[in-house]
Amino acid sequence: MRRIENRAVQNTADETLVEQAKLGCKESFERLVRRYYQNVLGFIAGKLRDSGEAEDVVQDTFLNVYKNIDSFDSNYKFKTWLFCIAHNCMVSHLRKKKPMPMELPDSACCQVSHEQAAEDAEQAQLLWAAAGDLVPEQFTAVWLRYNQQMNIKEIARAMGRTSVNVRVLLHRARNILGEKMEKTNRNKR
Repeated sequence: MRRIENRAVQNTADETLVEQAKLGCKESFERLVRRYYQNVLGFIAGKLRDSGEAEDVVQDTFLNVYKNIDSFDSNYKFKTWLFCIAHNCMVSHLRKKKPMPMELPDSACCQVSHEQAAEDAEQAQLLWAAAGDLVPEQFTAVWLRYNQQMNIKEIARAMGRTSVNVRVLLHRARNILGEKMEKTNRNKR
């Protein structure tokens, strides 16, 4: 019977888990943390480039989520609200301390050939490393769009910006990254 209950909690929608957490269900809140911990960590580590600091900011993020769970508006997606808090915690941390360089994990997912996979992995690593040099708002927009597959409207809500502003941030970030990647590829030849 316990195994069936656990499986039901694993498949529960975010909003249901939030409502249960609001009522004091620690297991529901823990499930939300387990569900999103790695995504939030990847997002924050991509900008901070220090795994220890990233872990601290993730802890702050989930602490803020826990403290403010009652203010969650169920008309919106939990993921959007969570990344809004994560973005705010990251920006606060960056204001206090300048980030240190750190390599990001590659995000290559295709396996055409070993040689092509290695080249793709190197390009992805270079791209995300270059993205780490973007201003925090541009990095956040790029991460939420391409790593979390959020749409423009969700990103705008998460960042407290307008959709037009998010489009501008993404456009500028793409231009900067394109120039950096072009320069990097020219230097490799």
